Amino acid sequence: MGGEGCEHICMDVCPNIKIGDKTIKIKDNGKTNINPVSCGCCEICVRTCPYSAIKIVGKKVKL
Repeated sequence: MGGEGCEHICMDVCPNIKIGDKTIKIKDNGKTNINPVSCGCCEICVRTCPYSAIKIVGKKVKL
């Protein structure tokens, strides 16, 4: 996820990021990493990403 040309819109729309969680981080290579433990699986980022680079591959991890 992310990379060349990516504006990291996912970080702008993620509710968890908005409340201060570190759900999405930008790696050194410019790609993003979404933490599955803190992700609420709302899929807002999936619908917003112009590159269709984000997919939900599993269910939220139960703690």
